[in-house]
Amino acid sequence: MNTSFPLALCSFLESNSVEHSFSGNRITIMHPEVTIKVVSISEDGAKEIEANISLPNESKSAVYSVHKEKVITIYEDLWQTKNEVIKSRLLAILGRGEVIFARKCTVAAISADSASLFLENNHLLGSARCRYRYGLFYKKSLVAVATFSQARPMTRENGVLSSFEWVRYASLGSARVVGGMGRLMDYFVKMVEPQEIMTYADIDWSCGDVYKKLGFKFSELTKPIEFYVHKKNMTRVSLKKIRSDRKYRAPEFNQEDYTLVVNSGNLKFLRTFTIL
Repeated sequence: MNTSFPLALCSFLESNSVEHSFSGNRITIMHPEVTIKVVSISEDGAKEIEANISLPNESKSAVYSVHKEKVITIYEDLWQTKNEVIKSRLLAILGRGEVIFARKCTVAAISADSASLFLENNHLLGSARCRYRYGLFYKKSLVAVATFSQARPMTRENGVLSSFEWVRYASLGSARVVGGMGRLMDYFVKMVEPQEIMTYADIDWSCGDVYKKLGFKFSELTKPIEFYVHKKNMTRVSLKKIRSDRKYRAPEFNQEDYTLVVNSGNLKFLRTFTIL
């Protein structure tokens, strides 16, 4: 394994006085109990990681099982390209950032530019297309953003209803906005009156507990996504894009310059607000 990346992560933890141990591809933090899996990108390739979720063979209604400890997976390419976002998110999880209470914030719709800039700086996946954008303001500063899609008709057991996707949520830097997700969701529900909200939890970072606390129910596990990461510049492209984009079939594209990385997939959650 290329150790420069995990050692850089350990150095970051040490600089913030986080007690930890490092063995193999795992960094163990005792207080709070967190395990970080590190996936290095090397000439030998990165091994497919072990998923944090037990994938059921049953139907969508099957109950998923989650490890008791919190498990986070960090990939070398994202450590390089989204370094500040990852550092901030780790500090928030470890309780090292500022604590802001959502009840002390104001909620307002925000512009597409404001939402995009905030998400690019504070979310691992950056910005994304959305129809509705809301922000939490603390002392006139934007500290959290949630975005939602436009409505889509979805067929459920009780009929067809209008379903909206909760596309993004992020808080500012390492701040932990207590009650922020619930406050923004409640505002969206009040303003738009959705019949259903659908969202995803990234298994590499979360088991979706916050969505369960907000009244969402587990729906299904999505399949892991395959990416190719350039071994030198750490750019990431999905296997789906490689298969569909002509430039990746050009003679100058050399697949040997890339390493295959497979993430853990997502947990899909649904919350119904209107029973038809």
